[in-house]
Amino acid sequence: MNPLLKGLFLCIVIFSFGSIQAADLTQERWINFMTQNMPALFCKPDQYYRDCYEITKEACEDTASFAVEACIANHLQDLPDIFTYEESRKWGALIEKCVDAEYERTYGNLKKDTPDCKEIK
Repeated sequence: MNPLLKGLFLCIVIFSFGSIQAADLTQERWINFMTQNMPALFCKPDQYYRDCYEITKEACEDTASFAVEACIANHLQDLPDIFTYEESRKWGALIEKCVDAEYERTYGNLKKDTPDCKEIK
């Protein structure tokens, strides 16, 4: 996984959750936050998914939205009822992996061949 992307995503999640509430989140509230906010955050200008793929903002957000919702649906039975800070980080990282995998499947042929955009394994 690209370390730049991973660090960026964790910063987004941490700062975003910090801005909405310092206390723990219910599963419903966490899911709502992720599905309503993450696609736009992933697809802001100068972010990995916009800089490293030759796609429009709309296509970026559609793909991110699909990936976030599908990932949550695939793991719904495993999600905790209450999300602590640590749980939010753990599950947020899983969401990021799902989005990354969906981008690679959908837009792998449109990924820019630059050092910052290459996958580091």
